[in-house]
Amino acid sequence: MFTPNLKMKLKLWIWLFCFVLISCESQDSLIPEENPPEVSARGNPPAYINLTKKVPAGSLKIAVIGDSRGGNDVFEDIEEDIVYMKPKPDLVAHTGDMITHPGSGIEWYSFHKDAETLTKHFPFYPIPGNHDVKDQASQEIYQNQFPPPVSDLYYSVEAGDILLIFLDSEVAGELSKIDGAQYQWLKNLLEGKGAKFRYRLAFVHRPLFPSAEHMGGSLDHNPELRDRLHQLFVKNRVEIVFAGHEHIYDRRKIDSVTYITTAGAGAPLVNDPRSYYHFVFLAETPSGLEGFCFTIDGIMKDHFLVKE
Repeated sequence: MFTPNLKMKLKLWIWLFCFVLISCESQDSLIPEENPPEVSARGNPPAYINLTKKVPAGSLKIAVIGDSRGGNDVFEDIEEDIVYMKPKPDLVAHTGDMITHPGSGIEWYSFHKDAETLTKHFPFYPIPGNHDVKDQASQEIYQNQFPPPVSDLYYSVEAGDILLIFLDSEVAGELSKIDGAQYQWLKNLLEGKGAKFRYRLAFVHRPLFPSAEHMGGSLDHNPELRDRLHQLFVKNRVEIVFAGHEHIYDRRKIDSVTYITTAGAGAPLVNDPRSYYHFVFLAETPSGLEGFCFTIDGIMKDHFLVKE
C-alpha cells in the first residue's frame, strides 16, 4: 500500500509530467498550420519593378535610400514619406543591403512585398550591398530578383539630361573594389557618351571615403584602386556619388566630387550622431542639383546645392 507521503509524491510527479506534456503541446500549437510560402530565390520576383518612366530634361527628381535590411516598419514609413512627397520623385535609387542574409529566398520575397509601396509608384533602381551578395551563388540569386538593366549588376540609366551610373562593389571575387571589366566599362561610359550630359551621378554600396564603422572595410580597403576611381570621377565631372554601408548620413566634398553616404532606411543605427533614419531627396533646378536629407519624421537635417 502507498503511504500518504508516497501518494502525494506520485501526484506531484503526475502533475509535473502533465504540465510538461501540455507545455510541449502548447508550444507545438504555436506553429502555424500553413508553412511560410515556398520561395524559390532563383525564380521571378513576386513584385513588378517599374523601370519605364521618361523624364524631361532639366526636371529630374530622385529619392535615394539605403540599407533597409531588417527594418520593415522603418522602411515602410520612409516609403510612405516618399510616396506623399510634393513634388514627387521621378525615380527611387537604393544603395544596397535590402536583405540581411545573402541568397535568402524568403527574405527576398519579404523585401519585394515590403517594397511594393515604392515599386508600384516609381521606377526603382537598386545596387547590391554586402548583405545582398557575398559569393557567386548569392550574386546569381540577386540577379534573378530584378529585370534588366538592374540584373546586369552594374548599369547606367539616362534620365533627361542626367546620367545615372549604378556600380557594384560586391562583384563575386572582387569585393570592395571597382576593377577589371567593371572599371573599364565605367571608364568607357564616362569618356564616351557621359560627356554629353549636364550631370553625372554615381551610386555604389561601399563608400570611397568611409568615416564611421566601416573604415578599412569599404572601397578604402584597396586605396590604390579607390584613388584611381576617385580621379576618374574628378576627370569626367561626376558631380555626386551616393553610397550606403555605413549606417549614417554624411556629406563631404573631395576635390570636385560631392560624396554622400545615405544608409538609414531601416538597418540598425550605430553610436554616431549622424546615425538616424532618413532618406535623401535630390531635385534638378536651373541653379543646380538641390538636395535635402529628411528624417523619418520629416525633419530636414541637411540642405545643399551642387552646381555644374
